Amino acid sequence: MPIYATTAQVAEYITGDVAGAVPANVGRMIRKASSLVSHAIRGAVYAVDAEDVPVDVKQREALAEAVSAQVAAWVDNGVDPISPGTVAQRVASKSLGGASVTYEADAYKTAYLAQLAVADSLVGDAVRILDAAGMLSTNVQARARTAVSGTAYPFDPLTGQVYYL
Repeated sequence: MPIYATTAQVAEYITGDVAGAVPANVGRMIRKASSLVSHAIRGAVYAVDAEDVPVDVKQREALAEAVSAQVAAWVDNGVDPISPGTVAQRVASKSLGGASVTYEADAYKTAYLAQLAVADSLVGDAVRILDAAGMLSTNVQARARTAVSGTAYPFDPLTGQVYYL
């Protein structure tokens, strides 16, 4: 899986300084954010290098910025996407003589599920960055194979045009 941002890029995005303070697990957060970004752009067609990172500088910068925005949102909201942890339960009622405590189960469950969703969803800023860079695709793409080489190329089924990279 490609990793789209460095620790320095994330630090600069969050603090404005490449040497700025970031969480100790920022490397794992970058990998998780890169995975979410990879999933979001799975329909995009672009040239890549040996590490599956776009050759085009603008696309590479957009992916790094989207990953950085994702990590920044997690950091700003205190979400650890690797280990979302637990949410404090709220007491609904208690009694002293029988020593019983009842918790608000629905509120706890809702908060915990919300935290899990945030940890596994691409935030709006990251989506907008990818969209502005043209990396999000809702178009269905077909590929044409040449008779000579058998190599697949992007193909427009409406016009019959084959796009050679």
